Amino acid sequence: MVFFEESQDKIEKPGGRIRVNRRDFLTLVFGSVSAVAISGGVGLWPIEAASRPLAEPARLALDSEDYVIDPLFEYCPELPTFRELLGLEENSPLDSAIELKDELFWRFECIDDDPQNWSERDIKEIAAWLDSQVELEDLGPWEVMKYTEYGAGLSLYESMSFKDAERLGFVLVEGPMPGSDFVGLRFDGDIEELNQNLARLGMNLIIAE
Repeated sequence: MVFFEESQDKIEKPGGRIRVNRRDFLTLVFGSVSAVAISGGVGLWPIEAASRPLAEPARLALDSEDYVIDPLFEYCPELPTFRELLGLEENSPLDSAIELKDELFWRFECIDDDPQNWSERDIKEIAAWLDSQVELEDLGPWEVMKYTEYGAGLSLYESMSFKDAERLGFVLVEGPMPGSDFVGLRFDGDIEELNQNLARLGMNLIIAE
């Protein structure tokens, strides 16, 4: 795995090397092999694995209001296409269109109710929309925040159980005041103890104040 901080592109390379952006990198870290296991702290882990070097931990931070942020976040990130957002990358154009039939009626007024009556032009028009980039207005509050510096905190929260998050001192904040669409992960506690507990959970991650 090769990580390029400055790039938003994801390109598969020969020989299994994959280019990923930082957002995807952090997602991989939060769902990766236990740091405790790699270090030999788990009895079932092979003894020979204990001598393997630990990967450099991912590093996040707290902002002035104690919300978890990515200090290396790149502003103006590339937003996904509708196909990526809806998880239809593996579908054929026709299968994608059929799966989205109910949503397509209000986006494409001329589309027939019955997919069997769709012309090749209809399917191409739908495919072109699926491959277009979403706008922020197309996303809900949670999804919008995933493309900000607060997205890393939300990914971290998604990677653990509610009980673990509560035990660590994390609180998910959604709409802290009327009319606010803000969503973020706030921490309340001792930062040194937090990092020790993250390691015990097997997360190769350090959060700084």
